[in-house]
Amino acid sequence: MRGFALLLALVYSATAQHQALIDYLERRLLAIEDRISLWQEQTTRYASELRELKQQMVSQLESLDKEKETLRTTLDGVGTRVDRVERELDYLETQNGAQPCVDVDDKLIEQQVTLVKEKQKAKYFKLTDCSDMISSIKAMKILKRVGGPKGMWTKDTGGASGKVYIFNGTAEETINEFATVQDFTRSAGFSLSTDLKIPSSWKGTGHVVYNNHVYYCKIMFLCTA
Repeated sequence: MRGFALLLALVYSATAQHQALIDYLERRLLAIEDRISLWQEQTTRYASELRELKQQMVSQLESLDKEKETLRTTLDGVGTRVDRVERELDYLETQNGAQPCVDVDDKLIEQQVTLVKEKQKAKYFKLTDCSDMISSIKAMKILKRVGGPKGMWTKDTGGASGKVYIFNGTAEETINEFATVQDFTRSAGFSLSTDLKIPSSWKGTGHVVYNNHVYYCKIMFLCTA
């Protein structure tokens, strides 16, 4: 009888331990499931945040592209307006440059109006023709007057040196070289130029400078270099 009671006690103890183990394992499984659920929620949230970030970046890039196009259009418009202002300034300079001549002619006409009526009419007609001719010139800018009334200027058409060459007159054996266009425009006459003596005299205006070589027509109308 005592042995049977001991056996029952052992069975009960084993059953209690087994139940405690099962309870422990169930709690651990529940904890693991909770952690897995938390990880899934976090993963879903991170994926959603990444998608939102991607959409924001795409939207910002599109906005930057639009702003770049807008800025480019604005700059093009500013460039066009600057060009128009320059043309208008050039036109005003041309008009203002001719005005002193017109004023002088007007004064001469006023002084002679009491002396010779017919002479006044002739001067008035000439003045009108001159004014019409000047008004027909649009956006012409005179950068520099140098040398005589005849001749030509050119740059090296075969390179990027920026030098300016002056053929003064219609027949010479010397040409003038300016190092830059800036030297040419601010030079008083030929003060900032270098005299280049060529082997034979050139004639006319059919000349060109190419890769530091001067091609010109000689006095005898033979082309040389």
